[in-house]
Amino acid sequence: MTIEISDDRIFARYWFVPGEGCDFLGMLWRMRVEGSPWQITYRFRYYSSVGDGNPHNGEDRKSWYEATCPHDEEASVMLFDQMVQTVLVSSEFAQAKVTCIDLRGKTTEEIAYLLLKQAESHVEPTSRGGDA
Repeated sequence: MTIEISDDRIFARYWFVPGEGCDFLGMLWRMRVEGSPWQITYRFRYYSSVGDGNPHNGEDRKSWYEATCPHDEEASVMLFDQMVQTVLVSSEFAQAKVTCIDLRGKTTEEIAYLLLKQAESHVEPTSRGGDA
């Protein structure tokens, strides 16, 4: 599973939280269709002790999750931020600098550029756009 960055989606938030031997990456987004619900898509990556350290070699274990927000954009952003702050940042999960990027109003190209600058996002360009 990946988070596809494409023109048919609107993004509001990106979070990355490094943990001890693992990390959390999540995004808040919705389809670019009037009335479509906001989605929180996130994953935990558990680092493998074997392999070459390449994040795309398939050695790490990932657990993916999705949730639908029954709220408008602002309330969904607040819900996602509270979830990450309460469950991950305040609980001492975070072991290094936490990254939070506000993506509201950004184009697909701007989002791809911002994520390419984040070493932890492991963005791989595809023919359809970029995946995180």
